[in-house]
Amino acid sequence: MPSPSKLFPSVTGHGFFLIDAPPGRMTDIENTLERGLDRFSFDALPTSQRLAEFLAVQNTYLSMFQILGGIGLLLGTAGLATVMLRNIGERRGELSLMRTLGFSNAAVAGLVLFENAALLVTGLLVGCLAASVAIAPVMATEPTSVPWRSLAVTPVLKALRSE
Repeated sequence: MPSPSKLFPSVTGHGFFLIDAPPGRMTDIENTLERGLDRFSFDALPTSQRLAEFLAVQNTYLSMFQILGGIGLLLGTAGLATVMLRNIGERRGELSLMRTLGFSNAAVAGLVLFENAALLVTGLLVGCLAASVAIAPVMATEPTSVPWRSLAVTPVLKALRSE
């Protein structure tokens, strides 16, 4: 007998059959179908198992994007620290002049800290605004699925780590 791919060349991929069976007879029906359709590589699986396999793939993708997001957060934090340190190095003359004119070391340090904190807070607000635009469709359709606690804690932890 010719293979199904020779008989139906325009049909590609796999076919699925949803079979409603009484719970007590599911294993009997699975075994009968698999034995009878063995030459066609028929594989009977419960719907819950098939959905679990699909969800495993989806969760793998979500985990990978979460890891990539964490790496991006670390790179952004390191970049921000580098820019802040370089800014202080480039302003060494200006800061020395301020100390010479009578500003105390604490006042100069406070000024530099305030400037950098203002930049950090502005960056966090712009990032949170962009993130809220990105998750707006999810919030509109399923407001209970948004992880509000982690969304609130992440910017605060980022701000504390950067200071």
